[in-house]
Amino acid sequence: MENFSTIYVSYHAKLVRFASDYLPSLEDAENVVHDVFIDLWKNKEQIDEIKHINAYLFRLVRNRCLDFIKHKVHEKAYEDYALLEYQAREGALDMMGDSSLLTDELMLIVREEVIKLPPRCRQIFEMSRVDGLSHAEIANQLMLSENTVGVQLSIALRRLRKVTDAYFDK
Repeated sequence: MENFSTIYVSYHAKLVRFASDYLPSLEDAENVVHDVFIDLWKNKEQIDEIKHINAYLFRLVRNRCLDFIKHKVHEKAYEDYALLEYQAREGALDMMGDSSLLTDELMLIVREEVIKLPPRCRQIFEMSRVDGLSHAEIANQLMLSENTVGVQLSIALRRLRKVTDAYFDK
């Protein structure tokens, strides 16, 4: 316990500065460093076996930052894909006969599904899609990380996509 505390006090600020060189926000850097220290705590019995704790911690933080960035890239790609799918379906509705009736019916289904979303997820979705706020703006207003905002939007889009898929498969 004492060894862990010493390591935490000695390295926390340095590791956060290091992670912030890789990541866009200080909050994300702090989260990555926090996760690294949680892993270290889980394996605290093995701390004494680590020969070069400095190199070990900085390597862990670097790898976590790279993983975080890869995750963000995939998350953004999925959101872009979902938006394109939505726009394509909207275009397909416009090409169908009596599109206003179909659009109204689909919008009602989507609204009902949005209402069924968990409250925080719904709030984030509406702030993004209705109010047009960016992930950073939403995160700032709700005092969340941008990662949390992205995850919640992905959940909402996945559920809405399921409903629209079922609608078009009729």
